[in-house]
Amino acid sequence: MRSNACLALMAALPVFFAANGYAQKAGEPKPTRDATDVLTVTGCVQREADYRAKIGEGKGGVAGTGLGESHEFVLRNVRTVYTETLKPLAKPGNFEEVYRMTGKLESELGKVVGHKVAVSGYVKEKETNGTAKIAELPDMVVIGWHNIADSCSLSTKASH
Repeated sequence: MRSNACLALMAALPVFFAANGYAQKAGEPKPTRDATDVLTVTGCVQREADYRAKIGEGKGGVAGTGLGESHEFVLRNVRTVYTETLKPLAKPGNFEEVYRMTGKLESELGKVVGHKVAVSGYVKEKETNGTAKIAELPDMVVIGWHNIADSCSLSTKASH
């Protein structure tokens, strides 16, 4: 029942965003996010510290100390999917796509570490030297999620 409600919520998000509150008023700056920025992906939840240790990238967090990593999660083996059906938009590439989860709902992912989930949200851009670019490990702001399976395979390469 919860999955159907979550799917309905994620399917309704683009319509909600378009219909509620994204009209620009005179003199206001253009909104930085709207319904067209929302995407739905599936993947495996892992603690960021464990992911970084696995790939030999240190502890993460503040200056590589691991500070602030206890509630940080990544989504591994990411596949962009259709919101309504959760079917992949394209075949996986030859490399593993990973997103760092952020936002108000991120902490909820702690209860599904090792599970396969569907997440809706948007990828944050990182401002650097006057240009907008996607950070090396992209941050995805979670606006909705639900559990798909109680386990998942965490490979270092996308499978075909």
